[in-house]
Amino acid sequence: MKGEPSPQDQLDIAASATMRARTATPVPQWVPPVAALLGASSLLVVGLARPESDDADFWAVMSIGGAIFCVFLALMTWVWHRQRSNGVAPRYLLDLPRRRWQRVSLFLVLVLVSSVAQGFLDGWAHVISAVLLGGIGWWVLERQRRATCLS
Repeated sequence: MKGEPSPQDQLDIAASATMRARTATPVPQWVPPVAALLGASSLLVVGLARPESDDADFWAVMSIGGAIFCVFLALMTWVWHRQRSNGVAPRYLLDLPRRRWQRVSLFLVLVLVSSVAQGFLDGWAHVISAVLLGGIGWWVLERQRRATCLS
């Protein structure tokens, strides 16, 4: 088994990764708005489900929201795998591990706090919080798409 790669091997690895990243096709323009719409609509539908209503209605609305969220996760998994296979790693994955966990935990706290807050909100407040979280997702994906797009 080989130990550490030689300096020439490291240069070859870096050159091939750079070439793959430069020739990679960018994420399509439809991905950020569709991802934002799916994420926001799943939060909105789940937020509209009320346990006080009929059990069948509650679970039907929750399952619809869960299905929309699964489509959102499938889209984001596709984006992530496409970026990794093209050699384009999202910027936050290249940061230090401590910094990466700070960003991941901030995202999780944002989602958890909004999920808890949705239990106390009624009416338009659901729509506003879902649009806010969807807008944040759209902004992050669009910024990432523009950073990797050559044109």
